[in-house]
Order: sequence, then C-alpha cells, then structure tokens
Amino acid sequence: MKWAILFLVILISCAPVSQEIGAKPVVTQPEPPKPVPLPVLEPEVKAPQEVAPPQPVIIRERTCNELCEDNCKSTAQNACTQKERSRCKDVCGDNLVIDPSACTQACTYITQPNQCKLQMERFCSANCVKQCH
Repeated sequence: MKWAILFLVILISCAPVSQEIGAKPVVTQPEPPKPVPLPVLEPEVKAPQEVAPPQPVIIRERTCNELCEDNCKSTAQNACTQKERSRCKDVCGDNLVIDPSACTQACTYITQPNQCKLQMERFCSANCVKQCH
C-alpha cells in the first residue's frame, strides 16, 4: 500500500505540471517592429575656398595714400571754414601729416576759403607720400 500512496503522490504532483503545460494557450510572439532606417547624416561638404594672394605692396600704399589724402581734405574743410586764423591753425595743427608752417601759410587765406583749402590740401597731400612709405 505504501507503494500505491507513493505512486499517487508522484502522479498528483506531476499532474498539475503536465496540465499546466498542456493547458497553456499557444501564444505567438508578435514580430518586433522593423527598425526604420535613420537618415544618413553626412557632413556638409563645401568647395575649398580660394585664398586670395597677398596684395602687392603698391595696392596697400595706394590705399594709405588715399586715406591720407581724404584726411587732408577733411582737415582743410574743417580748418578753412573757421572764422579766425588762430582757430584755422589749431584745427590744421591737429593733423600730424601737415607741417605747422604749412598750416600757418594756408591759414593766411582764411578770408578766401577755397584758396585756403587748396593750399592746405596741397601741402598735406605732399606729406602723404612720406607718411605712407
């Protein structure tokens, strides 16, 4: 009888396992979603920039001369429109390119503004060549 009880115990303990396995519904795993291909990011390729060759010295000197002459014109306009000769010389003297004696000479024409400007520009521009070299 011991054998019969032991047999029943084993049978009972195994029965739920076999029932569980057989009773489970067959579940099919859904397919994982297909990966969406990500856009390929490529670095932006730019055409190589052409490097401008260094400017010849002549062009730079010309630019210096042009700037200097523009400065002379501006100084002449400001100085020669003053009411007094002393103010004319003060404004002219602020420009380091023109010689103080040239300021004195040009400002003698203070009563004739166009002549004053012409003289001052001429004296000042003559020194631009020295200034830029």
